[in-house]
Amino acid sequence: MAVALAIQPTLSNLFAGTYVMTEGVIQAGDYIEMENGISGYVIDVSRRSTRSRTWRNNLVVGPNSRFAETIVTNYQQPDPEVNVYLICGTSYDSDLYHVERVCHEIMDQLLDTNPKAVKEYGGWFGYESFADSNVNFWLFVQAKDRLASFDVQTDLMQRLHKRFQEDGIVINYPVRALHFPGGWTPESLAGRSAGDLSGRRPGAGEEASGPG
Repeated sequence: MAVALAIQPTLSNLFAGTYVMTEGVIQAGDYIEMENGISGYVIDVSRRSTRSRTWRNNLVVGPNSRFAETIVTNYQQPDPEVNVYLICGTSYDSDLYHVERVCHEIMDQLLDTNPKAVKEYGGWFGYESFADSNVNFWLFVQAKDRLASFDVQTDLMQRLHKRFQEDGIVINYPVRALHFPGGWTPESLAGRSAGDLSGRRPGAGEEASGPG
């Protein structure tokens, strides 16, 4: 009984390793992300454990029994291509049809000149929501793999920012409008402390007085 309990983890890892290896869903060189947040490139899948290398160049070794039971995202399967999804916004004063045309032109130029982008996939655009300060929209292109997606996204953002500046298309900073009730104005509040304002409003024509 004691021997059976002792070898149970080993057998579990062996069976799980056989499953992982024969299924072929994870192979050396794949970039994976596990449910616990650990991610990296798979170095080796043996019968007892799976080894991967993180972005910080650290080695992570996990028993296959745990590996087979967790949710794993494989960025190389079924295809290495990765979608690049960028959300942006433009001022409510912008011509939305012009913004859409400009974004399509930017994506077409990127697909024609950036070798890390998948030209055949094309570029996609859509408005998403009326937000607090901007009308939000998204742009959608595809990169050849996960590493290429970082370059494609950077290229897309730089092109978008430059073209918006050239065309005078504004991306607003967060804006808040303050509405003062009757009697309260910025001028009447100047120089007053919180104690002065507690429970009372300045009367019509009342002049603000500073401290002292």
